[in-house]
Amino acid sequence: MVIAKWLLVIGRETPAVICLLPSVLCLLTSVLCLLSSTTVVSALQIAHFMQNKPNFQKDQMNVSRVSTKDYAKWTLGQRGKNKPNSNPIQTQSNPIKANKMPKQTQYKPKQTQFQRQKNGGACCFVYTIRYDIRDMLIKDIAICIRAVDYSETSQIVTLFTRATGKIKAIAKGSKRPKSAFDGPIEIFSCGKIVFSDSKREKLATLTEFEQQAGFTHRSDNLFALNCCLLGAELLSNLTNDYDPHPQLFDSFRQFLESIRETSHERRDTISLLILFQLALLKEVGLQPILNACVNCKGNFRTNWSEVYFSSLANGLICRDCEASFPDRMRLTKNAAGCLANLKMLAESDEKTLNEIEKVLIYHFTELLHRPPKMAKYILET
Repeated sequence: MVIAKWLLVIGRETPAVICLLPSVLCLLTSVLCLLSSTTVVSALQIAHFMQNKPNFQKDQMNVSRVSTKDYAKWTLGQRGKNKPNSNPIQTQSNPIKANKMPKQTQYKPKQTQFQRQKNGGACCFVYTIRYDIRDMLIKDIAICIRAVDYSETSQIVTLFTRATGKIKAIAKGSKRPKSAFDGPIEIFSCGKIVFSDSKREKLATLTEFEQQAGFTHRSDNLFALNCCLLGAELLSNLTNDYDPHPQLFDSFRQFLESIRETSHERRDTISLLILFQLALLKEVGLQPILNACVNCKGNFRTNWSEVYFSSLANGLICRDCEASFPDRMRLTKNAAGCLANLKMLAESDEKTLNEIEKVLIYHFTELLHRPPKMAKYILET
């Protein structure tokens, strides 16, 4: 209408333009019709696409954008769930639900990678390489200090190794004629081993044991066997699992070899046991003070009239200080002199050695809060 009025004004002033008015009006009418028809066609295309949207879901799954507002807020953990929409406003805004589609077609497609990025979701795949220490095979040298039958063909053993410490392992198939253990594992067996470390579990797995000859034949001397069993018991009770003591391992191995090579005299055997017990106390940090009085710090002298040993004080006690320690145990001068100077053990008689061993067993009883099981066999014989 504005354009027509403008043309009429121009026509009043310029009569020559009036003749062009019909042509201009026809041109404007055709342009308006073209614009209106284009708008109508676009609306029809959109309506046709939205009505036939369920038929295209399989082919156009990755490019579909028809979704409700609540679906756009779903997290990655909730995708794929056909949770019904309880908001009536959002239901009316969904063109698919407005067409009253069947329930079997009213499902929401899974989110694509592009939709996850747009919705703010993140999907991270982390590949880690776990290096499990249980899968490690460790080579070491060990001495068996305990062996128990687990089944007809397997054993559970306690090994004291040089580099790893005390371990408990299962030896599967060790009692079979042909195995990687050179026959059944006996106590005091020594040799190279291969085992899988299992610190997170109770038992390791022993895979190989190359036993050395000459470490298990001690049944001919019962007292020597009892001394070795007492040493193994004390070693097992005073050490922790996977706590290596290389020097203690060497001392225990030397103790077993010395008993095997020494004569069958009781005096020599018990002196070797005393030396190993003192080495064990030193290595585990419980070495007693044997060259001075623990209380007054006075050096030990052979002219002391009385000498005592106290487990609570962890050492020797002189006569002036013995009243403060009710657990004191009296020693002879020869026994106290041997404890102060270990070189005198080689020249001591059997009676003095038995007295020293009795004191040490008393000390181990106080430390363990129970007497060692093999102690009675040492004291009786």
